[in-house]
Amino acid sequence: MIVLKGSSSDTSLDTWKSVKGKDSHSKWGDPLFSDPSHLDFTLLEGSPAVDAGLALPVVWRDKQWVARPRGPSHDCGVFEK
Repeated sequence: MIVLKGSSSDTSLDTWKSVKGKDSHSKWGDPLFSDPSHLDFTLLEGSPAVDAGLALPVVWRDKQWVARPRGPSHDCGVFEK
């Protein structure tokens, strides 16, 4: 667990990254899942997770057997948009 000392317990991700020098590629925001209340975690258009994943040679298909990457880069999560 990493703790930032300051007057606020609500430290932003950008502050944490700059102070600790870690997770330079992290993003914070709504992933825009299709319907998480019904366990549909596919990504909607405009999701910050689209084309933001890492290329892992052993993961060449997503959970629905869609080839990865489908766009310029891999998507975060188990589903490729």
